[in-house]
Amino acid sequence: GSGSAVSWVTPAVTAFTNGSNNRVVTATSGSGLNGEANLTFSGSVLGINQASVDTNYVLDAVGGAIFTKTGTFTSNDFNKGHLTLRNTTASQGAFLDFRAASSGGAYGVIAKIGGFNTLSGSGYDGALTFSTRQNSTNTMVERLRITADAKFGFNDSDPERTVDIKGSNCMVQLEGTAGSGRQYSLCSTDNATGT
Repeated sequence: GSGSAVSWVTPAVTAFTNGSNNRVVTATSGSGLNGEANLTFSGSVLGINQASVDTNYVLDAVGGAIFTKTGTFTSNDFNKGHLTLRNTTASQGAFLDFRAASSGGAYGVIAKIGGFNTLSGSGYDGALTFSTRQNSTNTMVERLRITADAKFGFNDSDPERTVDIKGSNCMVQLEGTAGSGRQYSLCSTDNATGT
């Protein structure tokens, strides 16, 4: 209508390779795109080197990982660490769990490390717990707790002393590996003879 000549604009993307459902697209050049076979997003789960992602998670990755930060960090500060686990539900812990395959191939939780705020009200009293799975009863059992006031509870979630060990006929043993390999044991038993 205006009488002007028609002009054509070269599209910014001229090549797209390896396109497939859920693949994350990356640039290969100023005009090329590639669908990454080892990087997928289902809409809710990001998969890295994982062809079939586990929908119980938001990230499912195969391979090692490294987290790097620059700065001064100590065990006595509140700076953000290299990896943070957070639970937004009040009075609940944040957990790191360990999973392994059984001989049948199914994966299950075998151990957990948990961090808790044990203070009632505003503020924080931190506790750290270590739990392992017991196949005979198919339960996850807390084995060790470190409280905010530096008490260690072995099989005891509320230790009364600096080190509190509970168990049936429990024993503390110091065993030398050099020389005669002497052993020093402290035993607690339920019978009169102490054996």
